[in-house]
Amino acid sequence: MRAVAVACALGLLAASAGAGWMLRSPDDPPGDLSALRLELAEARADRARAGAAAHEARQRARSAEHSAAVSRSERPTTLAGRADATPADAGGAPAVTPDETAGRRARVALYPLYAFDDAAPAVRDALAATDWPAVAENLAAMLPVADEIVGALARGERPSAESIGRSQELNGPLITIAMRLEAAGVPGTGANGAFTHPAFMSNAIAASLEALGMPLDSAQQAALGHVGAEFARRERQRVAARTVDAVKLRRLVEEAEQKRDYFAAARALLSDEQRNALCPPAVRGRVAADLFSEGLVWVGRAQPLTYRDEAHLAELIEARLLGDADETARGAARDIVAAWVAALPREIVDHHADALDRVGMVDAAYTTTCARHVAALTETLLRDGGVSAGAAARLRDLGGTVVLFRAPSE
Repeated sequence: MRAVAVACALGLLAASAGAGWMLRSPDDPPGDLSALRLELAEARADRARAGAAAHEARQRARSAEHSAAVSRSERPTTLAGRADATPADAGGAPAVTPDETAGRRARVALYPLYAFDDAAPAVRDALAATDWPAVAENLAAMLPVADEIVGALARGERPSAESIGRSQELNGPLITIAMRLEAAGVPGTGANGAFTHPAFMSNAIAASLEALGMPLDSAQQAALGHVGAEFARRERQRVAARTVDAVKLRRLVEEAEQKRDYFAAARALLSDEQRNALCPPAVRGRVAADLFSEGLVWVGRAQPLTYRDEAHLAELIEARLLGDADETARGAARDIVAAWVAALPREIVDHHADALDRVGMVDAAYTTTCARHVAALTETLLRDGGVSAGAAARLRDLGGTVVLFRAPSE
């Protein structure tokens, strides 16, 4: 079930943070391997686009069959007695005409809406090279699919094969776009970090709303541009302030917190209708499900950890962080871990998993909270734990966090 859950969003972008990241620090892949990965992603995207085209063709065929059935029934009007009304879909909403779809695509084709002239050249070039109609159409189409999948998982049900297949079709082009952003040098941790850069996301939000038929008005456009520029500036400052010996998890926490603030500011500019379309309530803030949140930063980097009590939690954390340390080093470190567990706030100690947490779609804000505490523990172990050089290197290079859940009482 966990693999099904992650597949509905940009989960496949975190290939560098797979199983075992808590105990190892893989070297960056060589350039030829990166090129092969990109080539593979492009091939998958081509296949996904072909699948999406087939899906659209089937949709048009069904629409044509419906129109033919209406004609055969000799009903003189299409909606509410008006011969010129726009046909409605099964939910009662007006269907989108081909001309409207073409108009939206033509407007998005002129993107980027925000060029961010003061951004780094790599960012400006990446924005100019992005296939914005592909971004808009795939993100907009993914939103109801993600909502459907998350709704099923929240009810303890298995999502339909159709919704899982559709999510994979839509995900392929987005993976390629994110990998190209990363390859172009857009700042962020991995492909998802580049994809959630404020300069890219400001354009993606505007383009997706255009594709959904809920475009930003002029005031919203201007305000989102200011928000994007401000947080792009903060992102430059964050990257420039990084030090070589900083704990990787600390940098990841800072990135997630900054992007959390960006998305909150961006969402605040939207109407309720726009906000709920981009981030449906059931999906909002969930790692691997909400496409417009800092949760994308944690995809593949957040591992749920269930424990019985504080003593059990200390045992699990010690095993994960210090599993191969010698007994002498573990003696001092054990006391540090025990003190860390004792100092955890009640919001963590008393936190229980819900249905989505149990399939890996953890809450992004809670994940960041846990990561902040794990980063602090890592820094204390490095400073006072007396760990070996090898163990210290692994602690500095931790590429993810555990997300803590107390087991239900028996």
